Amino acid sequence: MRTTIVTAIILAAALPIFAQEEVLISGKVSHGGFGGASAKITQVSGQPGFMIGSRAGWIINHKFVLGTSNYNLLSRVDVPEPGIADDLYLAMEYSGLEVEYIPDSDRLIHYSSHALFALGTIYLRDRNFHRYTNDDFIFAFEPSLSVTLNVVKFFRLSLSGSYRLVFGVESGGLENKDLSGPGAALTLKFGKF
Repeated sequence: MRTTIVTAIILAAALPIFAQEEVLISGKVSHGGFGGASAKITQVSGQPGFMIGSRAGWIINHKFVLGTSNYNLLSRVDVPEPGIADDLYLAMEYSGLEVEYIPDSDRLIHYSSHALFALGTIYLRDRNFHRYTNDDFIFAFEPSLSVTLNVVKFFRLSLSGSYRLVFGVESGGLENKDLSGPGAALTLKFGKF
């Protein structure tokens, strides 16, 4: 009887060793990746803004993307702070981690959702792009929805709409809400999808 109880206890303790490992993605996993340029129209401090940037990502099973992206403000955005010379403009740049979910990437036209978690800086510059102030560090969270066209096997064209939420603004007479706003981006993606 004791032998049966001891054997049952040993088997119960050893059972997790023989159990199959649990993983988030099971079965055969495919990998791909892309890189590309992005142009974004947005609103900054109540004024139209134009940003350029890039995106790159590691694609897992044609559905999940872990990547990075960055954006830089190119257009001249006036600063509302009194006492600052009229010829100074806002500069903003941010980059960070991006996650994306693509439900049907093999369809000619498909949708995806992604979010950017970024760190960045803002500062004042003159018309010759010389810095006038020190960096003010910011955090940006930018969720997006995209429509993508599979042009050829290695090239995709993506149009997305987003809303940028910015935190940590402390200079130029600006507040977080001044740098937060909607955006629309066109991205050219090249890679193995």
